[in-house]
Amino acid sequence: MSTSRPTRQEPPLISASTILILSGVLIGMTVERMAGNDLSLYVLSCGLAGILAFVALDLAATRRKEQQAESEKRHAEDRLDRHVMSLSSITFTLPPPQLEETVPLSEEELLEVFATIREFDLTE
Repeated sequence: MSTSRPTRQEPPLISASTILILSGVLIGMTVERMAGNDLSLYVLSCGLAGILAFVALDLAATRRKEQQAESEKRHAEDRLDRHVMSLSSITFTLPPPQLEETVPLSEEELLEVFATIREFDLTE
């Protein structure tokens, strides 16, 4: 059985938090009117696009983490199933449940049961 080592991933060039910070700077420049009137619309749209990109990247990262956790859980369950099956005997079966023999009720007992049922139906 070969075990594979997880591959080492390189960190991204620009993180999601950097995108959010730069987007905030661009929106702040628009609000403070630091950019000229000609560029303010473009600077604002770039800032809003950056916020949208941050939300999308954060959502993708969350989904990726959930999928990885689910995959690890499934892998652990499979390993546990294999382990339990390797320890159990193939001929192992549960004994059949023991059924108690029922004794039929006499007529008097049946009439008593029916009378009790009728009493409950009338009181409700």
